[in-house]
Amino acid sequence: MEWIEALMRRHFAERSPRTAQYTKEFARDLGIGRTRDEHHLMFTSKGSFVRPFCREVKTERDAMNGRYIAAFVPYLHYEKHRDFQAMADTVAEAIDAWPDMSDGTTGMIRDGEGSVKSKKKRPSKHTEKPASARYKPGPPGTQQKKKRTKDNKNGRPTSDNASIDTSYKGIPPGILHKMLIQGYLKSGAGGEVPPLQIRRTLDHYFYSHLDNTSKRDSDQVVQRYTSKIMDMEPKMFMVDQLWLWILDNDTVISCCPMRWDSWETDPQAKPKSNTRPGDPSGNRPMTGEDFAVRENDPLNIYQAIAEYMSKIRRDSIQNVEDLCRIITSSCLNAFDPHRVPEEFHFFDFMERSIGDVIEQTTERFEEFQVMLDTAAATNDLLSAVSIRIEAETNLLVEIEDIRDELGILRLVIEDQKFVIDDLEKILSPDSDEAFHPAHVRKDHILKDNRVLESHFARIKRMEGLTARAIQSLRSLLKLKQQHASLSEAHSARRLAEYNTDQARLATSYNKLVADQLTMAGKQAEQTAKQANVLLLFTVVTAVFLPLSFMTSFFTIEIASFPVNESGKMAMSYVLPIILSVSAGVSIPFILIAFNLDKVAAWPRKFYDAIKDGYEITTFMTIVCLVIFISLAVVLSQPLAAPIKGSIGATLGLLISVVLIAILIWKKGRHWL
Repeated sequence: MEWIEALMRRHFAERSPRTAQYTKEFARDLGIGRTRDEHHLMFTSKGSFVRPFCREVKTERDAMNGRYIAAFVPYLHYEKHRDFQAMADTVAEAIDAWPDMSDGTTGMIRDGEGSVKSKKKRPSKHTEKPASARYKPGPPGTQQKKKRTKDNKNGRPTSDNASIDTSYKGIPPGILHKMLIQGYLKSGAGGEVPPLQIRRTLDHYFYSHLDNTSKRDSDQVVQRYTSKIMDMEPKMFMVDQLWLWILDNDTVISCCPMRWDSWETDPQAKPKSNTRPGDPSGNRPMTGEDFAVRENDPLNIYQAIAEYMSKIRRDSIQNVEDLCRIITSSCLNAFDPHRVPEEFHFFDFMERSIGDVIEQTTERFEEFQVMLDTAAATNDLLSAVSIRIEAETNLLVEIEDIRDELGILRLVIEDQKFVIDDLEKILSPDSDEAFHPAHVRKDHILKDNRVLESHFARIKRMEGLTARAIQSLRSLLKLKQQHASLSEAHSARRLAEYNTDQARLATSYNKLVADQLTMAGKQAEQTAKQANVLLLFTVVTAVFLPLSFMTSFFTIEIASFPVNESGKMAMSYVLPIILSVSAGVSIPFILIAFNLDKVAAWPRKFYDAIKDGYEITTFMTIVCLVIFISLAVVLSQPLAAPIKGSIGATLGLLISVVLIAILIWKKGRHWL
């Protein structure tokens, strides 16, 4: 804006005093004001931008000597993807070089609500001078910039001030734009904003509240489509803005941006004499005159206007209004499909991208139908695992992205129509054919512009196609989801049936086990009864076997047996012997039969007692056995009954004493 403001000041200074005076209020009405409280400015993370508008500024009636019109018209353009990346890197470096808050400046951005707020900038990596001091306004090469080389993190040399090789051989594209950004995209002081408005992408135009749109910018539909085509450099949509002013009735000031590599060194021009010091060969361009606009540059607005002006049979330009229409229509007709090469038919690219999505959606439908037919042939359902939705989800994301960009394009065209309608009304306020003057070519008519209306109609048609494609994808996803739910329900039912069968089998098995346990219980009862019977027979056997043996023993004719006169032994002699011996044998075995488990454990206990060194227990046990044997021997001798009774009582008493001693010793040991 600085050069425009300087040009307008000069214009009004050279005019008659009867014309309007250039004041701050007048400049603000014309959209030239650059302070942060301007209502026509929109602030983003990459500087400020003028909102689309058109107005006619009224002055005092006594000083009125002309018309004063300001128009800011957005229009669609393009940029190569690699050049956009170079521009984005240069802008990032310029913003990063803004000074910190030590000088009292603030940067303005928009928060998530769209309101303007101040934000402190991070400290600059360049600490020698602020950007405004390093890069002086003026033609490229007019300022000497000292370079201090240092190593960056990668070990490659870099400099505080970007070093630009401007030799004729190997001049990087966009050198003038790089100088322009480095010189003018600077933080303002005293409430001013950067005087440079950079080019914007579709997403930056719409999502102006975002701090960073680099991911969106690198993923445009046109960029993706052109990247797939051989021998075509990836391109992308840009939203440029035409600045247009009419001063008095004879002056038109216009300005529109150019692409990154629109300039090249003029091969026919020689470098000026004011060459760079230390370069006596003079082979470096030093001023803007050493550069020329690239020839045959498609969509170049300057070349389009110049080409029309150079035509011999063109319509005459009768006033500033006609010139405004020519300039504005040249911007609006930038993407006229009848005039640009096929590689710039961006709307065709978007239609083809939509067609690709629709075709792939149809293929997904057919694949799903084939899967259903295959499953139906086997009288089964598709498993939930075999129903995948990755492809449909990717297509849905892509078509939603296309619809989003179509919405932004429609917004740009609506802004264009809004501005040019106001501009046409201002340019022809009194004409009966205000919007279609007879002497104006159809290509230069602003109201109902042919290219603009064609773009708008195609966008609406593509939005309808995207809506149907989105509906188809959502229907396919819904069908797959419903089939997956049906398959899961079927699987759940089959699992429930299987679990029911398993439960039925488990119940049958448990019943069988219960029956077996009942039978086992009955068998245990029978076994117990049999054991009792066996125990009874064991006791009887233990009692009568010794009696039978002793009875049989006394039937033997032994000479030493005392017999009477009839050859028989007396009952008083035989009965005590039989009973004592039988009792001595039967009672231990009967006790063993009733305590078989305990008796079976005696050998182990006896072994443990011997092993542990319990001599007393062993000794007492031996004593008991000796006494018991002695008792049996005494009772079997032919002694008198009183003698046998006394000896038996004595031996029995000794056995009792020994047993009591053993018991007392064991209990006392346990208590201790």
